Amino acid sequence: MTPPAAPTPPIDFAARPPERRTSRTSTPALAGACTCCCCCCLHTVGGLIGAAVAPAWTTRGPRTQEQDDYEDFQPGSGPHAESPREGADGGPSAVRSFWVTLLVLVLLGFLVGPLMGGGNGQLPTNLVLTAVVILMVLPALQLVAAAVAAVFVAVSGGADRGVQLRRLGRIALGVFLGTMAGMLAMVILYFALSRIR
Repeated sequence: MTPPAAPTPPIDFAARPPERRTSRTSTPALAGACTCCCCCCLHTVGGLIGAAVAPAWTTRGPRTQEQDDYEDFQPGSGPHAESPREGADGGPSAVRSFWVTLLVLVLLGFLVGPLMGGGNGQLPTNLVLTAVVILMVLPALQLVAAAVAAVFVAVSGGADRGVQLRRLGRIALGVFLGTMAGMLAMVILYFALSRIR
């Protein structure tokens, strides 16, 4: 028969000063020294702003007062005249097609996302994770929505198909430029906040 083992002494931890440098007094937060996760979504905000303002971009220069006055007296352009809506001659509106397609893609993401969590009974956690993933990939979803809307507008055969496709091109360019501006803002915030000690 073997004798019982002697009890082991307790482990004692002691903090020692650094050998060469002084330790940092503050520790940068996660997400690249940012104070919150919000700045990680600046590319999404930039993409949304770019898509919202892009249809209004025009290559036409500033109008003169004479041009504005002349347009006021065109037939059917008075204050009580009905303004033609986009796609009035049979074609779908590019802007409406883009936003509806984006809404459908986001809703599909919210339907499929929680199911990808394995159905482990943690629906609120899976919904939050799905929302975070959708926020991170929203600019890519916007570009997919622009491509789907472009196919829809091109196949629809409206008389203003060229105008609507150019609007979709401006929307895609706005998404790209807005996303790049948001990413640049994230990089600037990263370096600015990482210098704070």
